[in-house]
Amino acid sequence: MNVTSKQIAELCGVTRGTVDRALNNRPGIRPATRAKILKVAEELGYRPHFLAQSLVKGHTKTLGIVLFDIQNQIFSQLFHAFEAEARKQGYFVYLVLSNRSKELELEYINSLLDRKVDGIALLSINEGKKFESALLKSRTPIVTFGNRISGPFPYVW
Repeated sequence: MNVTSKQIAELCGVTRGTVDRALNNRPGIRPATRAKILKVAEELGYRPHFLAQSLVKGHTKTLGIVLFDIQNQIFSQLFHAFEAEARKQGYFVYLVLSNRSKELELEYINSLLDRKVDGIALLSINEGKKFESALLKSRTPIVTFGNRISGPFPYVW
């Protein structure tokens, strides 16, 4: 069972706002109260509710990378570099492989968008105005690499 900030507040005899200030190291809380809340949270194995935080903050700290091939050494090296830099910046990376299937690529892009990733790096095999329009409608930052798709998408190679 997941422990909630509401439960911690009840156990500590404080408001949820006070628990939030303690857990997020914000000002406006006495040091003794902060210490008590942090101790209870640790003892109960509290973990922040990632999805709730994402809704409040407006970002998920996740990125997607879409590759059509991981067997090619340059693509696997690119993924490793991308993931390492994303991790340094506090992001988690979803890797999806389309296996050169246009349909699967679109399915994976939509799946990443459904997960509200903050951005997508795309080595695409799809192209054309319909594809561009679908990407633009997502309003998610997308950078392409390897294969350029026309339109306003930044390209790196």
